[in-house]
Amino acid sequence: MKKRILFFLLTYSLTHLLTDVSAQQKPKTYRVWVWQENGDCLWKIAKKFYGDGKKWKTIYEANKDKIKDPRKIYPKQKLIIP
Repeated sequence: MKKRILFFLLTYSLTHLLTDVSAQQKPKTYRVWVWQENGDCLWKIAKKFYGDGKKWKTIYEANKDKIKDPRKIYPKQKLIIP
């Protein structure tokens, strides 16, 4: 009986742990809106997510394949926030 309880607890713990890890690994994303409406730029997005606009380069580095010029982002772009 003790072995069954131990096996159950171990299995439950591992399942719960793996579920938590997979949920944490999913990156955040941000959808760029029309600049005239809310002034979206990498600086403002970094300020929103990191609390510091100077970290805009982190977002740029993670999205180099989508952003050719960091001064220009376009509506409907989906950016990864690392």
